[in-house]
Amino acid sequence: MEPTTSDKIGITASILCLIHCLAIPILFTVSADTLHLVDHEMPIVDYIFAVVALVAAYLSGRKTTNPKIKLAFGIGWALFILGVLLHDNPYLFALLHIGSIILIATHLKNIRSCRIKSKNQN
Repeated sequence: MEPTTSDKIGITASILCLIHCLAIPILFTVSADTLHLVDHEMPIVDYIFAVVALVAAYLSGRKTTNPKIKLAFGIGWALFILGVLLHDNPYLFALLHIGSIILIATHLKNIRSCRIKSKNQN
């Protein structure tokens, strides 16, 4: 069994989200200081990542038979969406990063699990 497309999409979306979440504040802080910009939030991007993460986690979780992987997908996405929804609180915003890392690790674990199953079937 080859890694699913949803795993690949999930990993890519989670990595892009982490880059977005870590780089954008730095870029906008520099821009705000330089260009005197005030409003620098882009919540729509976070919601797009949340939807992509949900779809990828759902599709990957649906195909796995490992209940721990299914649970990890659920926990990762729940933390991710909580971080998105509570992004105004700097402490709870960290949930977004934690959820994203859990999703990346779970997709990688799912890919590994798929390869091991494929190898054992041959």
